Amino acid sequence: MEPVVNPRSEGGASSVEYGLLIALIAAVIVTSLVFFGAGVSNLFTGTCESVRDNGGIQATCN
Repeated sequence: MEPVVNPRSEGGASSVEYGLLIALIAAVIVTSLVFFGAGVSNLFTGTCESVRDNGGIQATCN
């Protein structure tokens, strides 16, 4: 006798949902980098320059 297969099995739906969730998270990360990338870069550059100028150390701030 063959096993009965449930035609309404939704085992694959969870993997599709996880894929969509990962795609959404990636889109949010890329969007935030586009909008905030220059500001964050300037913040780190300013901090580096401040530490370099006040600390008397040799550093390259890019």
